[in-house]
Amino acid sequence: MLKARELIDIMEIGRTAMGCDEVDELRKAVVKAVVRVFAVERANFFLIRSYPSPRPDLDHIVVEGIDQEYVDLYRQRYNQMDPFLKTFFTSTQAVTAQVVTTGHVISARDLGRSEYYNDFLRPQSIHYQLVIYLWSSGQLLGTLGLCRAKDEKNFSPTDFAKAELLGSYLAGALQKAIFMGKVAKSSEIINSICPDLPYKGLIVLDESLEPVYINEDARKTISSLTEEKELREDSLFPLPGELYTQCKLLTEYSARQKEDTAANREAKILNKSTGQTISTNLRLINHSRDSGLYLICMNQNEGTLLSKHLKKFGLTGRELEVSKLVCEGFKNSEIGEKLFISEYTVENHLRSIYEKLEVKNRTSMAHKVMHFTSQG
Repeated sequence: MLKARELIDIMEIGRTAMGCDEVDELRKAVVKAVVRVFAVERANFFLIRSYPSPRPDLDHIVVEGIDQEYVDLYRQRYNQMDPFLKTFFTSTQAVTAQVVTTGHVISARDLGRSEYYNDFLRPQSIHYQLVIYLWSSGQLLGTLGLCRAKDEKNFSPTDFAKAELLGSYLAGALQKAIFMGKVAKSSEIINSICPDLPYKGLIVLDESLEPVYINEDARKTISSLTEEKELREDSLFPLPGELYTQCKLLTEYSARQKEDTAANREAKILNKSTGQTISTNLRLINHSRDSGLYLICMNQNEGTLLSKHLKKFGLTGRELEVSKLVCEGFKNSEIGEKLFISEYTVENHLRSIYEKLEVKNRTSMAHKVMHFTSQG
């Protein structure tokens, strides 16, 4: 059983963590506190990226008492040898916190013979390690590692009990900070970009393709697009499989670009319940190697909206069909083939459409049509 002073120390770290709205602020405060409470000289705090598979975020490691030289070496090479990483890769236990020490993951004999110990841990005077895995709703959010030298005492049952209690506090605090960070980031993007977008449905996904913002128009559109067989079972709000595919393609495209600019991708998605196509624009924002937000903009029932607005200008049924195909990028000859009319007839329809919409060419017509569509 923990003593009163030990309980107070752990609760104080928990209160400090809960008071942090930013993830890095939380991690820095925690590693500073645990070196005192656990009488260790070194500590590290990793975040875990969940998509496309669980892995530590090696680009944003927060440490206390560890030289940057060894942080770089771990990032470049020794993370692949770390026996603790294998623990969370194979763990399926959906608990709030899980505490593991060196002896749980590798024998003293095997550790002493390993390159990881002799070339990485021993030069830092690290012999004993204790790692707290921070779980929330069955998802691993992060790990907090504590390190001691060989001439110090190994982690005791009391240390283990303190770590378990601390883990239960930190899991909730870390989840709160991650959520607050996503809300702040998505709100900033939405406020700065979305007022200028000719779209009604808006979705923001994090780097794991989990929604952090969905407005009501997007919810309605998604409901009409998504079929049961397309759902990702582990998603908080399932999206159509085509959107996940487009996000992956956008990430690959961005990785090939040398310029540090936001990538864009236009896509048409079929609404199977109505037969109409939905215009979608995907943007990858604040992208780094392991982090970024996906902004997805869409218009619900594009074909219906076009008809609704263009009929006000006196367009005939055939002219509505031609207008829609022009906006989808088809040439006159292709429009003629789709509608079973001659290219000459398509040109006549276009002249009539230009006159009714008071525009001079197909580009101006497309811009005007998309403007009307965005008005709902």
